[in-house]
Amino acid sequence: MMKTVLLIKVFIYIIKFFLKSAISLFSQTGHWWLGFSKYFRDLYIFARSDNNEAPLKIFPFFTDYTKESTSSLSEYFWQDLFIAKYIINKGFVSVLDIGSRVDGFIGNISLFQSIDVVDIRPLPYEIPNVNFIQADFSSSLRLPSNYDCISCLHTIEHIGLGRFNDPIDPDGWKKLIKNISSHLKHNGIAIISVPVGIESVHFNAHRIFNPHTFCNACLSCGLKPYEFYISSSSYPNKKYVDINSFVDATSSAQYNLAIFILSIIE
Repeated sequence: MMKTVLLIKVFIYIIKFFLKSAISLFSQTGHWWLGFSKYFRDLYIFARSDNNEAPLKIFPFFTDYTKESTSSLSEYFWQDLFIAKYIINKGFVSVLDIGSRVDGFIGNISLFQSIDVVDIRPLPYEIPNVNFIQADFSSSLRLPSNYDCISCLHTIEHIGLGRFNDPIDPDGWKKLIKNISSHLKHNGIAIISVPVGIESVHFNAHRIFNPHTFCNACLSCGLKPYEFYISSSSYPNKKYVDINSFVDATSSAQYNLAIFILSIIE
């Protein structure tokens, strides 16, 4: 019976996905046709000009004229800037990152200092100031040194779901938090971001954590959250003064990007 219900849910999800894709494509069709006519009008005007000496080749973009200079500044953008600035201003000597965006946060940090980066996925580039280690940090991995600061941005919610070829393990995210704790110096800090709200697993994409669930897991692994932020495009990096106000603001939401600053429990 359970398997039948699961199969029905999967089938409904597939139908919803295709309907959403079709609606999205239909909504863009008007812009495409307007852009098509605009392109050939502009091409005609440009080709008639006597000032064009370079060979003319056709390379059309039909909808860019409707776009802003950037499509959006998402919560990831504000998160990466905020945490990079936080780490640089604190002057941490040794910094380790677990699985964060190379083309955002890691790139920002590497402009100012070296950073060790662990990711289960390969990194096919050599980047100045980035010391890359391909490994599963939710395993029994032990690095040779401890760190002043360990960051892990929007990574923990993916652990154990197999999306990035990591082992299926419902407790994998807790093991990663434990390994973060064991690699911190006694006065070091961890900076972790995860989605919080109504708790659920969106297999195999990610989890959304109830903030109480996540904070309790950190405490059981020896890490105490003491600063709380929510990052979004509308109010980047809003700080909450205590855990109660933070939980009240986030626990009943569908999704929030939460940032936790944590220290070792003495």
